[in-house]
Amino acid sequence: MLELVSKCNLRNLVHSINVEHSVMKNKDNHDDSASKAQLERLNTELESRQRFFEQLETQKEQNLLIDTLTFRQLISDICTSGQAVRITDHRSNTTSGHIVMVGKDFLVYSTFDGAESIYPQSALLSISPILRDSVRYKTPTTGKSRPKLSMLAFLDSTVPRDSFLKIEYRFEVSVVQGRFLGSGAEVLILSHSNTKEPIFIPTPQIGSVKILL
Repeated sequence: MLELVSKCNLRNLVHSINVEHSVMKNKDNHDDSASKAQLERLNTELESRQRFFEQLETQKEQNLLIDTLTFRQLISDICTSGQAVRITDHRSNTTSGHIVMVGKDFLVYSTFDGAESIYPQSALLSISPILRDSVRYKTPTTGKSRPKLSMLAFLDSTVPRDSFLKIEYRFEVSVVQGRFLGSGAEVLILSHSNTKEPIFIPTPQIGSVKILL
């Protein structure tokens, strides 16, 4: 009888241990699941914050770029990249083409039709890059940047004397045409096409220069 009681007690004890072990195991599994879910939430929050700070840093860099951007830097980048542009000039005329050279205070611009003009940078109203699929887009024309070359120095070094020039005034609708005689420090000198008299044009008054012959 005593032996039977002892066996029953032993079975009960083993059962209790098994039950307790099962409860502990389930509890451990539940704790592991909870810890895993919490870890996943923390990782998601960390990645979200990291993306936020990366976007914030990118925005700061873009703002800094915009804050320090100059017009000459902009047109120089466009010129050397071969990007096609629309230019609105001093007379509000808009044409499409490529910037083929950028100097210290001027640019040389060629339209898609091949008409070439020299513009003082300060005479332009706006420049807009053209998307490839928005207009008739020709092969990119990579231009040159000459940051130390002034417009008058460019004319003196590249335009032969007696070449026929057409000058548009920046603030007037009239134009003047004549033979190129040379330039001074801040003045362009022509021989008038009709009177043959010399004409001295201050560079701030020049809206554009076209070489006709």
